[in-house]
Amino acid sequence: MRSRVGMGGLLVAIALVAFPASASAAAITFTPTGSMSVGREGPAGAELPDGKVLVVGGTNDRTSEIYDPATGAFSSAGIGLMNVPRVFPIAVTLRDGRVLVAGGSSDSSAELFDPTTKTFTPAAPMGGRRSGAAAALLPDGRVLVAGGYNGSTYLQTAEIYNPTTNSWSPTNSMGIERYGTAGASLADGRALIVGGNSLSAPLATAETFNPASSTFSDVGSMGTQRISPSVSPLPDGRVLVAGGQDADGQVASAELFDPRTNSFSGAGIGSMPVPRDDAATAPLPTGQVLIAGGAGPAVDTKSALLFGVPDNFTATVKGRKLIVTVAATGTVSVVGPSGATASGALEAKKSKGLLRPSQGSGGPGQIKVKLKFTKRAASKLARKGKLKFLASITFSPDAGIPRTETLKLKVKLKLKRH
Repeated sequence: MRSRVGMGGLLVAIALVAFPASASAAAITFTPTGSMSVGREGPAGAELPDGKVLVVGGTNDRTSEIYDPATGAFSSAGIGLMNVPRVFPIAVTLRDGRVLVAGGSSDSSAELFDPTTKTFTPAAPMGGRRSGAAAALLPDGRVLVAGGYNGSTYLQTAEIYNPTTNSWSPTNSMGIERYGTAGASLADGRALIVGGNSLSAPLATAETFNPASSTFSDVGSMGTQRISPSVSPLPDGRVLVAGGQDADGQVASAELFDPRTNSFSGAGIGSMPVPRDDAATAPLPTGQVLIAGGAGPAVDTKSALLFGVPDNFTATVKGRKLIVTVAATGTVSVVGPSGATASGALEAKKSKGLLRPSQGSGGPGQIKVKLKFTKRAASKLARKGKLKFLASITFSPDAGIPRTETLKLKVKLKLKRH
């Protein structure tokens, strides 16, 4: 996300930091949002370039609809039909904005959704039939698809789609067969594969795929067995794993995977209002996660949930105050940059020693933070009437995932003439 805002001759440019240094998961909750036009059990979801979410298939359906986080509403207007009905497919957003949709109902076919035309076109089929598989985008733009069911057995195998050549190729297998599994891309380049059902029992285990070596490795286990859970990356690099089904039925609990420790924790994470599995899941630009459709003893299959509260923010500068506009209550912290940033290591180096830490609390709405300059920065500002520097700004919602952004500030003041 990049934006420009200005006030009083001041300019602010915002660029995302990929992995904030700290994160808090206090009382993160699930809340209802708008409902889909039709009930969908076993759909798939993928984020679109404009921040909306595509939800495809479910219950052997060829239709799709798009969720708009700005309105909280779904719409199927103008969206073409998929080439085949799909239940339990995979859906992954490619680097060019198109969405790969493959498998489902033990099918091997694949197609590509173009968000510009809202139409589906056939793509090369997978090497074998798969439904209930896990999928994740890899750093080089390829897509990993692992596990699933081929109509006769649960699968341990995996394959990779290359959008440049529109082709599939096999890769190494997982440590165990997984049907009803789910996956997500990690900030460090790996792909996380969680849960599912083996030939013996529901799984609480997880593994990661390393594209550099094309191998899978076991990581820590979840606190709960989960078949067909909702899985999505979060802004701070962790991964939400919610719902699913254990040996006794659907579950409502949720937990987070931390790639820095390769472990799961449910501490401070709320549960869904009712147990749910087989839902479409995708991250939103607000930092929230959409969970749509699915099944459960009390689930309306048209219904959808949002995980977390909006944690995105905008910022302006007025005088010596930073004004951050947020959608929830929380705390804004401002510090100087540390190490290389999206704006470059040289710019970060020049900015060191100019800003002292400061913070402010409040929201929703505006939170004002008085910028604190070092003597060197204040002297430069007084002498030249302007000052350019980078600042690392973190908004920590009282209930949500912290969002850290690096801001390039240009403070310009009028000098008194003698």
